[in-house]
Amino acid sequence: RLGVDKLISVGAAVMAAESQIAETVTLDTVRVDFKVNYPEDFEPRCLAQFWDQPPNGRTDTNPLSETLLPALQENALEANEAAQTFYAWWLRACQRFPGFYLVTDNPTLDVGMMDIALHQAALPNFHSLCTRPDGSLHLPVDMTSLACGFVPYGGTPGHYMAAGTRWARMHHVIPYETRNQCPYEYGRHDPLEDAKRNGWMFVESMKLVYRRGTRPPPGAGRGGYSSRRGGDFLSGPGRGAGPAGGFVR
Repeated sequence: RLGVDKLISVGAAVMAAESQIAETVTLDTVRVDFKVNYPEDFEPRCLAQFWDQPPNGRTDTNPLSETLLPALQENALEANEAAQTFYAWWLRACQRFPGFYLVTDNPTLDVGMMDIALHQAALPNFHSLCTRPDGSLHLPVDMTSLACGFVPYGGTPGHYMAAGTRWARMHHVIPYETRNQCPYEYGRHDPLEDAKRNGWMFVESMKLVYRRGTRPPPGAGRGGYSSRRGGDFLSGPGRGAGPAGGFVR
């Protein structure tokens, strides 16, 4: 909701693999934190379902409002300055890595929330993260649907995950032996860690596609973008910030 929802943090990573057998590497990263007021800037459902709960599937029993949120606020910037800082990095990334894919596991939330923040900062000549500085349009790629459309599911012959399955996670379609090697931790909810994991999963899925003889989109091989918003990121809006997505070239 324009003028109501707020970002807490945005993280992005540019990742690459030069071939289907090469290691997936991180080429560039950024994390920018936005100042917010707790609990005033958060809607009740957002607090109850996310920030006032411990991380899912982890031994830490302390709520995220006492662990993650203080860490994201330690060097936080005012909203407009934070948006300008991220956009400066984005422009450099567009120049250094032309033709990359913008990959996210939730394009509407991730790209939409950043677009709102950047518009509120009144940046000159900015339209959307879907539009590159040269004016060309590059729609974001939903990495979960793309991977599920290409890759057999479950390791059983004849079993496939249907493309576009809602909230199908990348780690469901990559063999256990591969995803278990991911160096980026799941469940911390740090935006940059999420971005790296999302990017790593996407690049690994493209490598798997190459190895299985299926041709992926031209130029696939660079990935990771994640924003964090304070709403219930699976089912609805909120005030504050939820997870997400990737750059891919």
